[in-house]
Amino acid sequence: MSRWTRAERNLFRLLAVLALVSATWLAVAPVEQVPTAHWNDKLVHLLAFAVLAGLVDFGWVRGPFVTRGILLLGYGLFIELLQYGLPHRSFELLDLAADGLGILFYLSMVPLLRRLPWLSRRWA
Repeated sequence: MSRWTRAERNLFRLLAVLALVSATWLAVAPVEQVPTAHWNDKLVHLLAFAVLAGLVDFGWVRGPFVTRGILLLGYGLFIELLQYGLPHRSFELLDLAADGLGILFYLSMVPLLRRLPWLSRRWA
C-alpha cells in the first residue's frame, strides 16, 4: 500500500473531481466560449487525459491502474456522446483515440515520476 497520507490522497481526489467538472464544462460549452478553441484539439485531449490519469492514479492508489484507465476512457466516450447531441459540437472517434493516447502518455511517464522524491511515495 502507498505511504500517501489521507490528506494527500484527498487532495488528489479533489483535484481530479475539479478537473473532471472543468473538462465536462469545456466539452459542452459553445466553441467560442472555450479558451483552448484555437489550440490543436487532439493535443488538448491528449494533455487533458494525461493530467486526469495522473490525478486519478494519485488519488486512488489501490488496485491496478487498468481499471481507472478504462473508467477514464469511458468518461471520454461519455463526453463524445454528450457532444453528439449538441448542435455546436460533434462526436469524433479521433478525440477518443487522443484521450486513450493521453492515458498511455501518463503511463509512459510513471518511471520518471517514480524518481521524484515526493511523488515516489505513491508507489512505496
